[in-house]
Order: sequence, then C-alpha cells, then structure tokens
Amino acid sequence: MNKSNIDLSSIYRFIINTILLVIILFLFLLSFYSTSHITMDFVEKTYYVKDNSKLNVLLIIIFLVLLYLFRNSKLYIKINKAINDEKVYRKYKYLFLSIILLLSLLWVSMTRIIPGDDQLFIQDGASNLINHDYHMFNQKGYFSKFHHQIGLMFFTYLISLLFGSYNFLVFQIINCFATFFLYKALVEIMDMLSIKRIYQLYLLILGIIFIPMIMYSSFIYGNTLGLMASLIAIKYEFKYFDSNKIINIIISSIFISFAIIFKQSYQIFFIGLVVHGLMMSINKKDYKKLISIFILVIGYLFATKVPVYLAEIITKETLNQGISPLAYVAMGLQESFRAPGWFNTYVDQNYTDAYFLTEKSQLAARLEIVSRLKYFLSNISDAIRFFTLKIASVWNNPTFQSLWVNQVREASIKHNNFIYYILSPQGSNLISNLLNPIHLLILFGSSLYMIFNKHKDLKYYLLPLIFVGGFIFHIFWE
Repeated sequence: MNKSNIDLSSIYRFIINTILLVIILFLFLLSFYSTSHITMDFVEKTYYVKDNSKLNVLLIIIFLVLLYLFRNSKLYIKINKAINDEKVYRKYKYLFLSIILLLSLLWVSMTRIIPGDDQLFIQDGASNLINHDYHMFNQKGYFSKFHHQIGLMFFTYLISLLFGSYNFLVFQIINCFATFFLYKALVEIMDMLSIKRIYQLYLLILGIIFIPMIMYSSFIYGNTLGLMASLIAIKYEFKYFDSNKIINIIISSIFISFAIIFKQSYQIFFIGLVVHGLMMSINKKDYKKLISIFILVIGYLFATKVPVYLAEIITKETLNQGISPLAYVAMGLQESFRAPGWFNTYVDQNYTDAYFLTEKSQLAARLEIVSRLKYFLSNISDAIRFFTLKIASVWNNPTFQSLWVNQVREASIKHNNFIYYILSPQGSNLISNLLNPIHLLILFGSSLYMIFNKHKDLKYYLLPLIFVGGFIFHIFWE
C-alpha cells in the first residue's frame, strides 16, 4: 500500500468523522435544550418545547456514574465472560430478537390501523391492477405522477394475490418480521466490525426499549422493509470484501435494489455502498473489486427502471416522466404551516401548472430553488431559523412520529383501554417524556464515540457515511 492510498484513506475517514461529529453535536445540543412535538391530527404541525437543561445535566451525570459502576462490577465481568460462549450468546441474541418480534406483532394486532393517503393509494393501485382497472396510470393518474410508488405497489399486488386486496394486517406482520431481521442484520454487522458481543446485546436491549421502531410496524409503507433490505445489503458488501466471493456482492445488489423498490430514498444507502466499494478497491489496490460498483449499479437500474417498464407493459399506458425530484427540493426550501421545509401543496401545484410536463415542472422547480437560496444568502438570520427549525422538527422528536402515524388513522377494531390510553394525548405525552431522555443519552453517547473514534478500518465508516448523506439529503428534501 503506497503513501497516496494511505493519505486518501485518512482524508476519507477524517472528512466523514468530522462532519458526523458536527452533526451529532448539533443534534445533541438541540435535544439538550428542547424537544419537538407534533399535533395529534392531520394538521401535522410541529411545536417546540424548551427542556430543563439542569435536569438533563443531572441525567447525564447519573448515566455516567451508573455506567462506570456497571463496567467495574463483577456482574459485567460475569456477563462478558458468559457470552464468550457461542451457545450462550446466541441464546440471548435470539431471545432479545424474539422479544422485538413479539412486541411488534402485539402492536399491530392490537392497533389494526387502516392506512390513508399514499399508503392507501398504493393499496388501491394493487387492487385496481388485479381488476384490470388502469385509470391510476393515465396522464393525471397517481402512478403517472409518482413513479417512486410503483415498485411498492407491485409488492402490495403480490400480497393481494396471495391474501386478498386491502389485507393490511398481512403487510403489517411482514413489517414485524422486517423489524426482526433489520436488528439481526445490525448485530451481524457489528460482529463483522469486531465489536464486542456485550455491545451487540446492548443494541438489542435498546431495540426493545426504542419503541418507535416497533410502532412503525403498523405503518403500511416501505420504511421498515427498505431499512431491513439496506442493512442486509451492507452486510453482504462487507462479506464480499472479506471473502472475495462474487456471490456476496450479487446478493448485496439484489437487496439494495429491493430496498429502493420499497422506498426510493434508500438510494442514499446505494450511494454509500458505491462509495465504500470505490474506497475499498482503491485502498486495497485491488481494482478488480471495482466490479462491485458495476454489479450494484445493475441492481439500482433494475429497481428504478423495471417497475415503470413493467407497469407500462401491463397497463398499455405510456407513463409520463412524473413529478421531478427537484420539485421536492423546492418544497423542502419553502415555509409550511406544519414546519419549515415540510409538505405543502407545491409539488402537485407545480406539476399541474406545468400541464403534467416533467421538463416544464423541473424548470419551474429549479427557478424556485435558486430563488429560495438567494433569499437565504441575503437573509442569513432567517436561513438559520429556517434550517434549525426544520432539522429540529425532523430529528428532535423522540417519538419520530411513530405515535402520530397511528393516531390519525382509523382502526378496523375498537381499541382496548391500554391502546386507547397510549394513543391519547396523555399517553403519547407520557411516552414522549420517557423517550426524550433516551434520545438525549443516545446522542450524548454518539458524540463521545465520534470524539474518541480512532478506527482505521474503512468498514467502520460506511454507516456514518450513510447517516451523513441522509442528514444532508433531508436538509433540502421535503
């Protein structure tokens, strides 16, 4: 390995570590001084509440003291020694994973949420496809405008063929198993990074405590499925560079393509995988490994092109190019009654005003983006206000809208008293208050980790790279 490669690797690690440290410290300060909440109705308005900073200081001190006492206790030594036994480790690993699965299954069976908006339109599309009704694919139809939903619609179509249309519970149960497998993939990635087994079990315990991920099982959309597939793709890319077996990068490409089909924003993970593959090939001076990028791109093209092509064949409709991604960026830079940069009517209005012509709508969106950026450059204080509030609304809500997606929808059953309380203002406020200190401590611990991070293995920087990419993406995206 020559000096230029060492320098490139060092620069790569330094850039990712520095940017992520700045992001995490900023999010920690936001969490330390405030909490974001969201209204329990379709208004979906975010409001910002000041936190008790003195109480947060006390919380951090207590946490550090308890952590120190535990790390120096006989119990810690005993546990650490016990889980060195493969059978003991696997026993607790699958016990905690099973608890996550059980809680997810209990949640979806007790809530039985009926989807609305985009989630319901996708269900409608699958049902209509079975009945040979293709009106949602015509020029003004939903799927002609929103190409990114076609892949998930086909997945829903397959579920509908097997279990019947509008069988929401089946989709939710699949989400539960996706939650199980995404945590399984996470600890397996940790194992490949040579992270101690006790920390792997910590992650699973935190997965049990972090109920927003469990609650998202009821959300009939591609979030959970896409995250599961993305993490499995990461695991197999790691395996490829460790084993040199081409089958592993093929599997990685398959899973990242499914992730993008489930939800287009998982293209962020795809970019991360490509960058990691490039850096690993250069760092190892093994340029044959650049074939990994080619294979990943094939998966990407499959995910982004094939569903639209298949829809055109089946429906015999020539789909428009759809709404330009630039329209979402333009909307993400606008004010909204929900919170700065959140959804408003701009995207639909932009496309309608352009007479459903993508190029014309794209030009209008580009002009709007330039206009907003010029405004921010001329009004720095307002730019700071806008982006701070937008970031806080996205990243500083300890429930991450997991309750909201259940509160604003009808259910196919009458909820029992426990679920009724959880989804009530009092219950959701209690859960938010319980999650708020956990959220703060996660950010505090992440900040310490990034400050003292000295890892040289590039594998350690793929997940941080993806997080940085996702954070920057959502600064500008709706």
